[in-house]
Amino acid sequence: MNHSVKDSSFNSRRKSYGVSSVGTNRRSSYPFVLGCLTFGWTTPQEEAFAIVDRALDAGVNFLDTANTYGRGTSEEVTGQNLKRNGKRQQVVLATKVHGRMNDDDPNAAGNSRRHTIEQCEASLHRLQTDYIDLYQIHRPCPDIPIDETLRALDDLIRAGKVRYIGIDGVAVGFQRTGVKSLYLRTTAVQPP
Repeated sequence: MNHSVKDSSFNSRRKSYGVSSVGTNRRSSYPFVLGCLTFGWTTPQEEAFAIVDRALDAGVNFLDTANTYGRGTSEEVTGQNLKRNGKRQQVVLATKVHGRMNDDDPNAAGNSRRHTIEQCEASLHRLQTDYIDLYQIHRPCPDIPIDETLRALDDLIRAGKVRYIGIDGVAVGFQRTGVKSLYLRTTAVQPP
């Protein structure tokens, strides 16, 4: 499987798309995101390292992963790679929380305060970083009051562990699901 980014065509497209920013601090990002879903899971570590290096060399500076991708393996490989290449400060690093991380613990999933904070700490450890640029709720969770989730996310921001929050996997009719207040406070919304 060839995961290469063709420098010349990518760089010409990158120039035509321009630069966007993440959050209010104007952290620059090109409109291309490298998804790290398969890293360390179906994409071997060394191949994942080569993919990230090639993408960064071509100008991609936004990496996206999630705690449940390979039950943390994707985050581990992504973190090892950024430590290895020393480019963490050049990258907008995004990860997500929601999915089940322990089959024996009924509280090890969802958007509860406990799970959101525990998984942020675990993601920081796996990613080998002090902060996450964009921490996203991976799916809505109607069983958890949205205020509980928002408070946990606010506390993570205040603690300096998360810079910005986002939501993923929210359909167009999200307003009817009770996540409208979360949507209004997010930096990024990624449809399913």
